[in-house]
Parts: sequence; structure tokens; C-alpha cells
Amino acid sequence: MATSSDPTELGASPVDVVSAYHGRTKHRADGFAAGPTSVDWDTQPAASRRYIGAPEIALPLVYELPGGSPGAAALAGQLTAPLRAPAQIVTWDLWVLGAFLHLALGVTGERGIGGERWSVRANPSSGNLHPIEAYVLARGLCFVPDGVYHYDPEAHVLERVAHWSIAPEAHEQGLAVALTSLPARETWKYGERALRYVQLDAGHALGALQLAAEAFGANLREVAEVRGARLAACLGLPQAGGALEEPEVLVAVGHQSLPAIVGARGPAFGSQPSWGGFTPTPVVEPLERQWPVVVQACEASRAPATTLEAQGLGTLPRLRRGTDARLVLKSTRSVGEVLLGRRSARRFDSGHELKQSQLQAVASGMLERTLALRQTFGKDAAVQCILMVQRVAGLASGFYGLSELLHLDGASWASQAGAPVPGLPLQCIAEVDRKVLKRWARESYCRQDVASCSSLGITFLAPLLAAVQQHPHAYRALHRQAGWLGQYLYFLAEAQGLQGTGVGCFLDDEVSCYLPAAQGQYQVLYHFALGCERGRPGVR
Repeated sequence: MATSSDPTELGASPVDVVSAYHGRTKHRADGFAAGPTSVDWDTQPAASRRYIGAPEIALPLVYELPGGSPGAAALAGQLTAPLRAPAQIVTWDLWVLGAFLHLALGVTGERGIGGERWSVRANPSSGNLHPIEAYVLARGLCFVPDGVYHYDPEAHVLERVAHWSIAPEAHEQGLAVALTSLPARETWKYGERALRYVQLDAGHALGALQLAAEAFGANLREVAEVRGARLAACLGLPQAGGALEEPEVLVAVGHQSLPAIVGARGPAFGSQPSWGGFTPTPVVEPLERQWPVVVQACEASRAPATTLEAQGLGTLPRLRRGTDARLVLKSTRSVGEVLLGRRSARRFDSGHELKQSQLQAVASGMLERTLALRQTFGKDAAVQCILMVQRVAGLASGFYGLSELLHLDGASWASQAGAPVPGLPLQCIAEVDRKVLKRWARESYCRQDVASCSSLGITFLAPLLAAVQQHPHAYRALHRQAGWLGQYLYFLAEAQGLQGTGVGCFLDDEVSCYLPAAQGQYQVLYHFALGCERGRPGVR
């Protein structure tokens, strides 16, 4: 196992630590970021945590909805309707809560190679390591007792780890989901680069929660006023040590019958939760000893004391369309079929060509969501995306930008863009010979065929270092935004009969230098590849 050197070399201030961490963990042509010299399968951390002895509430699965409550039956009909049908607001009960967690974070299938089998979840994870844990906070609801619950996706149960010490007032009702992270799960395979992937996975989980909420006609709101140490206290997490569970984000699930759980007095509504003293299963990897640089970067990038709204930082934007229209797409597939069908592609058909109608759906979806990020957080605290077109019918291979965003970002991008592409919200930034582009993609994305053989790639980048200079927590926020968009791409791909996969391994500076106008100002955060997976026919 390779180990990090003295973490004090990253610097003293949080800004210096986070900036140095990003530079230190770049992959380069002459060497990758520090990581394990080999993978020891005997020490792989478990992909889900359990609270031993905690009271459990078994949750219904999506497949059990038709035989449940009237609200569940209505939801079952909604999930089987084509994506053209708008979502209606659903009356929540235990059946609906179970379906919500199943569609967002639960186990949705099984994959395997030879004799090896493993479960896959609704929110795909880097390396299938799943460093993100989820907790449910319930208050004043008729279908689940008040308390803090850990969600176990493998067993699909809620483990009650705490209850509120006083009864809620009549107006104190609500439901919220908190996400935490266990970086040690990621360092086991990826070493020092782990914090990047953890934050991308946090964004994927938030994106999966939002898609499930939208399918139910519900809203999801990021609760920026409860974060860091305050969120850790709400969940009963230890307060010190990078090897421990990191509080990441709290989101309120709102709908007509349940206002947001978090008000001016916080999620406990003036009371303190009573903890049951249940011990979570441990994480094997000794993070502080093996990877002190990750510990230091975690500590430096934690949420600050002031609100994220005031800083213009966050993940979930204010979507500009009404709730009932958000998941309406031109697709013959149903919402439930798409949400349960999300998988990470492993091998693309290198001869597959996207239809322009498929590109239209993907580009329009990306424009809506990235524009919402820009309008909510400002261009200096939001990600940009560049499309790498390899094989699209009637379109030259090369790099394309979303027209509206190119001009919002100023002359450095717009001056290089050609005329708008007829019928598409795109402008060509640079045409590149298809063979040259494929060869470059293979070398730049760690010789991964999923990048070089895909029909379409989307690279997420942001003015990361400038944002970190203002607020070190921007490091987490921007990576989460990229993961949030990546989760929506899984949804768009499946809806269009395509498959997709996230690509977190790339030669950072080589990619950013090759992308037109990206040099210096923008750092690459993530890449997403789309195409037709070999051996898995697309749905037309």
C-alpha cells in the first residue's frame, strides 16, 4: 500500500490546503496521483453501514406498490406511465417513502462476470464502492415515528438511531434526507484522489434523490443552514477525525401535505434527539495513517460558518420549470423503467452513431440544468460543460458548447464558436478529425475504451481554483454539481435508449489544455460518456 507523505506540505490555510490538494491529485502523463500499489480484496470496506441492534422499519419496494395503499396504487400507475405524462403530487405514506428511497438510493439489480455477482444501485458509484450513506429525519408524520433513521439499501430498511425527546407541535411536520460520506471506502482503491470521487458520488446521490422526488411530484430543497458540525450533531456523528463519517448535505423533501422539516429553529425544532447508543459497523481502512492528505483536505473543505446561500455555493438549483413538467421527455419509456434501469455501461459499440434526436434530448436537458445552476449560483460558482461529439448522424466530430452558456461565459468561449447548429442548442467550438479525437480520448482518459469508443462525451469543468480562493467549500460544491449533472445524464441516456457511464480518471491538465479556451481558468472535474453498450440493445 502506497502512503501519503507529510500532509503539512499542502499548506496552512484552508485555501492553500484545498488548492494544493487539487494540484497534488492530478493525473499526468508521467505519473498518476498517489494510490494503492495493489488492491487487497480481503480488506475491501463494506459498501453499506449497519447500526447493530437498532430498531428496524422494513420498507416496501417499488415492485410491491400496486398491492399497497391508495397512494401507493396511484404512484404505481404514475411510474408506469410514459415519460410524456407529467408527474402528479402523490400522498405520502410508508409505501411511498419506501419507493422513493428504492428509486433514489436502493438496490435495483445485479450484475456479474463469470462466477462473481454484485448488486447495483439506483445511484451508480465510482468503483461500486458507495462512500455515501443516507439518513432520514422524520418529524410529526403519521406513517413513521419521529426520529433519525439510517437507511440500509442492501436490506431496504430504516434503522432508528435516535428519537426526538419532546413531541412535535402541530405545524412541525416534515421529512428530510441527509447524506454523509466515508472517504475510507474510496481511498481503499483510489488513494489520494478519493475526495474528488466522494464528492462526485455525493452529487450523484443528490441527483438520484431529486429525480425520484420529481417523479412523485415533490420538491427537493438543499438546506444550507444546517451543515458541517450542526448537521453532524443532528445525526449523532463524531466531530473529529478525517477517518470518521463526514456530514455532507441535508435536503428537505417537500410536498403539499408535508412542509420542509427544517425551519428557523433547525431540524430538531428546539429539541434534542435522544440517541440509542447503537454502534455502526466500522470502516476497515485506517484513513489518518495511510492517507493524511485526504484527511487534511476533508477538514479544509468542510462547510463554513456562514450560510451557503450567502456565499452562492450549493448543488441543487432552483429549476425554472414547474414541478409537473420536469420529467416530461420525448420517450416511450416510463419513469419507473428508466429510474430502475440506470446502469453504468462497461463497453460501448465503437461503430454506434447517435441520432440527432437523441443528441437534441441530451443537449436540451443539459442546457436546462446547467443554466439553472448558473442562474442560482452565478457563473463563478457553477460548472460548465463541453460536448465531445465522436459519432452523431449529420454532425462533424469535435467539441461543441451549449450556445446559451457559451455567451454567458464571455468572449473567451464565444469568440471561438462557430455558427449555431441548426435545430440543436449547440455551437461548434472546434472540429477534430474522428480518428484523432478517438486517439486523444483514449490517451487522455486513462486508456479507457468507454471514453474513446463512446458516441458522445460530456466534460464538466469549472473555474475551480478561483472559487476555492473565495470559499474552500466550493471544492465540494462544484464536484457535487458535476455529479448531480452526471446523474441526470444517466436518466437522459436511459430515456433515449442509450447507456452512459461516468469517467473520473483523466489526465487533468492534458484534457483542460486540449479543450478550447479552457486553459488556466477552468479545471476539469468529471467526464461522462454515452453510447450503445455492447451486448445490451438500446430501447428505441
